[in-house]
Amino acid sequence: MYTATIGKRLIQALNERDGTDWTTRRFVAESFFACMFNTDRYLIHLNNSPFAQAYNQKGKKPLTDAILGKCGEDVHRKIEADERDASIYLGGASSGLLDSTSGQVTSLARAVPADDVYASWVGTALGITIEGGLTLLIDDPEVNLLLREGWDAYRELLDQTPNLKGNQVNTWNGHWLTHRFGKHTPGEQWTPPTIKEDTSMPAISWVKLMFALAYHFRDTRQKVINAYVYLFNKTNKTAGFVRLNLPDVRRMVELHDRLFTVPDGLQVVAFENLYETELSFTKAFQCGEIGLRAIEPKGMFAYYTNRILPKAKADDKPERVVFFRAQKLWIIAMLNDDTLYKHAENLAV
Repeated sequence: MYTATIGKRLIQALNERDGTDWTTRRFVAESFFACMFNTDRYLIHLNNSPFAQAYNQKGKKPLTDAILGKCGEDVHRKIEADERDASIYLGGASSGLLDSTSGQVTSLARAVPADDVYASWVGTALGITIEGGLTLLIDDPEVNLLLREGWDAYRELLDQTPNLKGNQVNTWNGHWLTHRFGKHTPGEQWTPPTIKEDTSMPAISWVKLMFALAYHFRDTRQKVINAYVYLFNKTNKTAGFVRLNLPDVRRMVELHDRLFTVPDGLQVVAFENLYETELSFTKAFQCGEIGLRAIEPKGMFAYYTNRILPKAKADDKPERVVFFRAQKLWIIAMLNDDTLYKHAENLAV
């Protein structure tokens, strides 16, 4: 499972950066468990794992240090006993032919090393959940080192916010990465994501995540990152691999900065924050890569089908100004010719 690959790469990156000698087992036992499961408010919920089973019984048995310690021991024992079902090898097959992920069960003998099992726990916590519920694993050491740093920030936020729902580290990863990699107004203070009525944290918009990645890697002109897209739930779903064409995405923001001034009432980052796409990530994924075509602005389809088109007005609110600008910019970027601004303006306005 690709979670194991990404987990191993994080541990390797930590060792190279810090001069440490973490093994996968020792990292999980001494660092990962201590971060994710050190109180009864977990950072992540892993279905049917020993930690999840103890959490589900916490109304009867409080999650004391002793019980949490035993959960960790149970994980080690199961791994050493070569148990490789989905509750231990995260992203793996179910233990029975009639269970929800039984499609991965095979009669072929395939040994899964203990290192891969431990690494799958780490990799699962590096997933970035976006609006719509899909999760991305990004194959880039800088991204994953930053996500590891974000786990500690999420633990701190959870400890300081009693009404915030736990078990959402993958959702948190999206907000953390967008905050740390995105463009900010000088002196701007970051505000953590708003808590919804059910005390959960909303997932980040996928296009905001793309803009943040594109901005951070703006000096690497050919930066194309591979991401693995999946969904872990009661049933596991795999979408597969997709290329994140960051130079393509970045072109939109570069054109905006070059061609437009910021409307009154909007911060510099408002364009990225207010940008909405026509396609959901599930549909954008089908484009083959996440680039200009995938981030088509919302409302463009109306131009293909209607004779009466919306018009920009002098007294439009700043948010609506962004709406029209996004459409103009996308046309210019797709045509790859900055001199066509006036032609694009006639089409979009």
